[in-house]
Amino acid sequence: MRIRRGGKYAGCAAALCLLAVLALCGCQKKQAALPPDFGGKKVLRVAVVQPGACLDVQRSDNPEVALIADEVAEGLFRFTDERLLEPALAEDFPEISEDGLEYRFVLKPGLCFSDGTALTAEDVRFSLTRLLSPETASPAATYFSMIDGALEVQRGESSELRGITVQDDRHFTVRLQYPYAPFLKNLGLSAAAVYPKAACEAAGDGWGKQGKLLGAGPFLLKEQGDRQCVLVRNEKYHGTAAKLDEIRVLYYKNDGQRLAAYRHNKVDFTAINAAQYRSCKKTLEDEVHIHHPVALISLRMNPRSAKLKNSRLRWAMTVGLARRHIRVPGHNNARNQNYYDYKRAREAVEEAGYYGGQITLTAVVPRQNLKFMREVKREWEKVGIGLKLEGADEARCAEALNDSQVDLVWQENWYPYPEGDQALYPYFHSANLPADALFGRSAEVDAWLDDARREPYEPDRAVFYAKVDQLLSKDDCTAIPLYYPQCQYLMKPYVKKQWSGNLIYHFWDTDIEETAQEAAQP
Repeated sequence: MRIRRGGKYAGCAAALCLLAVLALCGCQKKQAALPPDFGGKKVLRVAVVQPGACLDVQRSDNPEVALIADEVAEGLFRFTDERLLEPALAEDFPEISEDGLEYRFVLKPGLCFSDGTALTAEDVRFSLTRLLSPETASPAATYFSMIDGALEVQRGESSELRGITVQDDRHFTVRLQYPYAPFLKNLGLSAAAVYPKAACEAAGDGWGKQGKLLGAGPFLLKEQGDRQCVLVRNEKYHGTAAKLDEIRVLYYKNDGQRLAAYRHNKVDFTAINAAQYRSCKKTLEDEVHIHHPVALISLRMNPRSAKLKNSRLRWAMTVGLARRHIRVPGHNNARNQNYYDYKRAREAVEEAGYYGGQITLTAVVPRQNLKFMREVKREWEKVGIGLKLEGADEARCAEALNDSQVDLVWQENWYPYPEGDQALYPYFHSANLPADALFGRSAEVDAWLDDARREPYEPDRAVFYAKVDQLLSKDDCTAIPLYYPQCQYLMKPYVKKQWSGNLIYHFWDTDIEETAQEAAQP
């Protein structure tokens, strides 16, 4: 009996000890660990929405493609985080002739691509010619159409770009058809990347696919698949070596999936949309960042509209719209202030010959922006202007200005860099207005925009642009700015020195605190 009783108590004591051990183990925090294939390397994981099978920035204007390709390939210049132009492959800024037509460039000595092949001026000529070629069909070709001979290449009439003359491996000259002072900024665009002529020609249409992408950037493309691409440090890079060993760009189907991946610590960086921004501000406030691209959302007045021919009505529309009263989801309305005066706007409507809501305008806008435009409609109703809204797809919005029955069209302008020419010349210079335009032509505007193209000193160009802006948006009122958009992203606290280009995120100088990254893992 004693033995059996003792065995029973001993069994109970053993069971209690076992439970205590299990409980103690359960209370201990699980050891955080990075994926085993990190192997002590500094690895940044970036989430993007599937960018497609081709990473050739000359063929694509997708910012997700540029995010990857800009790490691999460089051009003659690039933009800093302050949106200032700096030399990349070029040794310095070029000498420019007195007439503003000829640019003399010198490449840095000893340049090579990531495979060790020498980078020469012939590669520069090849890359710019390829960009303009109809086979490439580059969305960025228009930024280089001022180069002498560019139009012939674009039309397929010539395979040689006569505006570029190569003197030797490091020296070459670019000649323009007409003075265009912002030209150097165009050479800082992603599409102006310099590719190796031999490798690119050998790849043909396969360039940018299945790992066939070479450049002279701080990283090289190690892997390109359906779910991710992997970039590793380019040990042959001509500049300061990248701090990261590796960048893994992980592909997701939509914004929701990549946000979920970020929340579960599967990625370190992701962009988010406006709706996600509002929710993330509450739960991930310290990890939410915003930046303001060079962009403007506006209502374009149709120069074919008979109603808008009346300048008093256009002025009433401008001062009868209080942007501070219109809510822009996820945006800072303090950036969207303007002068408004409902009383004077109502008087101007009557001066235009309309009384008590007799005038109704038609606006074509993207369907997703109808909610915003209903607030604009309520604003204008206060001054006696009615607004009929047509929600449309992208194709309808693009061709709506050809319809004289449409008065206003939603317009989104996302510019690659700060420069007034691209925001003004294509839309408001008389050379670009339709032949049957009823308003909008201005000899003053044309002269200011032409003078700006000839002015090499940027602050002086800005004076011309300011004059045009004053006349268009405040005096003659041929455009109605609505708001300046913003972009948002999430970044883990252990990621250091990431910076945002204009719509493109760059990781040239990014670093990671490895210990903090490991501690953050689930």
